[in-house]
Amino acid sequence: MLEQNIKELEKRNPELAAKISAHTEIKDIEVFESESKNFIISHKGILLHSNEDPLRESKAVWFKTVKNDLKETDIQVIYGLGLGYLFKRAYVNAPSRILVYEPSLDILRFVFENVDFVNEIADERVFFAQTEEEAISYFEKKYFPGDKVEVLFLPSYLNFGQDILLKFSGNIYKVVKDKNIDHNTVLTFAKPTTVNLIQRTKNIEKYKPVEMLQDKAQGKPAIILSAGPSLLDDIAKIKESQDKFIKIAILPAVSTLAKNGIKPDFVVVADSLNQMHKISQDQETLKDINLVIESRADISMDSLETKNKFIYFSFVDRISNEIINNLTKEKITQHQAVPSVVLLGFELAKILGCKDIIFSGMDLALTGGKAYASDDTKAEFDKKENMVIIKNKIGAYATKTTTVTSADGKQITSREDYMLFAREFEKLINSNPEINFVNTALKGALINGMTYLSIDEAIKLSKETAINIDEILKTADNKALKEYKQIAEKILSSEKELYSENKATIDSAILATQGMITELSLDKPNIENFQKLFNHNVETCSKVRSLCSQDLVLSTYMQAEVTDFISNYHKETQMTLEKLLGNLNLDLALFEKTKESVDVLVDIL
Repeated sequence: MLEQNIKELEKRNPELAAKISAHTEIKDIEVFESESKNFIISHKGILLHSNEDPLRESKAVWFKTVKNDLKETDIQVIYGLGLGYLFKRAYVNAPSRILVYEPSLDILRFVFENVDFVNEIADERVFFAQTEEEAISYFEKKYFPGDKVEVLFLPSYLNFGQDILLKFSGNIYKVVKDKNIDHNTVLTFAKPTTVNLIQRTKNIEKYKPVEMLQDKAQGKPAIILSAGPSLLDDIAKIKESQDKFIKIAILPAVSTLAKNGIKPDFVVVADSLNQMHKISQDQETLKDINLVIESRADISMDSLETKNKFIYFSFVDRISNEIINNLTKEKITQHQAVPSVVLLGFELAKILGCKDIIFSGMDLALTGGKAYASDDTKAEFDKKENMVIIKNKIGAYATKTTTVTSADGKQITSREDYMLFAREFEKLINSNPEINFVNTALKGALINGMTYLSIDEAIKLSKETAINIDEILKTADNKALKEYKQIAEKILSSEKELYSENKATIDSAILATQGMITELSLDKPNIENFQKLFNHNVETCSKVRSLCSQDLVLSTYMQAEVTDFISNYHKETQMTLEKLLGNLNLDLALFEKTKESVDVLVDIL
């Protein structure tokens, strides 16, 4: 039995297969027979299953826990394998993916020797993990916002340490929460980022691809200047030693730096909404600075007068990816996604070839009750609601607060969205072991893997005396984006024609859906009339659904609407009148938004 189970496990998790094979000495496992004549086991003196009937127990646990109608893309997370009763119940009860986390090699070895799991292990929807790290890693890769998640465990496993289960389930929840925040951010800004990208293709000759800078500052130290409160603590020392580093500033820090006589070498921009209010007094300063912008960021940056403009294409920019994949002469690199402007600063430093990267002003906390280094942004706290209201020149917004540990070991107030960023940074640190990450925000939120130094200690890392960015840029190849523009114009022109051709189809789908809703909303619906309407218009409606969910530009622009549609649409075989009407109303909302979106896109294409 062991050999067959291991053979299948090697295909999915070879490391665990090797560990189980090598674990030949089993301790603390005893076998018993339950009152129902089923075998059960104990581990370290604790029965893992019901002594009465383990099959009935696993069935009861499953039906008590699982409240959702699980589909193929959903995930059942099982903490504790035991003899596999709960796992097998989960496997047959729902077609979802299954993650089994069993920390004990003793249990895994014993069960793999005595229970036939060959078919289940061979199924691609099943994954076995023995450490929390590999379990969470698998879950992160497989979970997508909108997937349903159920965490199941046998009551006996609480006896091995309730804190272990709470920590594990808490980390599963963190992944769900973080990915949903990321996804919601993408959905929220889908429209402005799409419009920015389309309009930028018309001005693309103003830009050079950022890979022109590849390794042009090899081995030189970089300092990334963020806008957190601690920037003011460092700023005098930074001014004294500014020629010892490649200086990369995020756009909101430009005004504070300019007031203090610091001229960055690069300014990075990743935000999609208008950023001009942040630099209204500093446009003269920017004339002598190099701009690096994410391809979908604020289009108003195109009008800025700067020394050079570089563009950063990320893998998540689907429209640019399609353009780049059609290039035959130019070679353009697509880079890591940058969910924040500071991460764009880091990726730029990495492209330049910097190995010592210092972060100043990256508090990720409301240090001293302040939100930012600039005086024109205020933070007002509502401790009762665990909220902070951030007020700036153009308005105010509220965000959740949380308590975290600072780099110097104290409990400080931070924002929930900052903690998401901190975890992203920790992943970045782990995947770039060759880079020395240094943070000078000693009173800011602790980021695991960062080296925390005072600004004086950080400055000592540089052996440079006078870095001249202009001399460095002279060595860069002067790449244009001529072919990119030609291909972009061709693709976007084709998109515009497609939308114009489909306007009548979209109108027909709207009218047809309104008619079907009217028919079904009558006191006594005529099902025969409804069926005729449905059959006559099914192809038209299907065509519009495909257009908005599959077309390159439209599906990018309409991500929020398409996601809402898919999440709420009923797909059951047996449909009630209420559910059918619900689907028709979802169709109507989607078709009306498609019409509205097509009108906007035709105007800007």
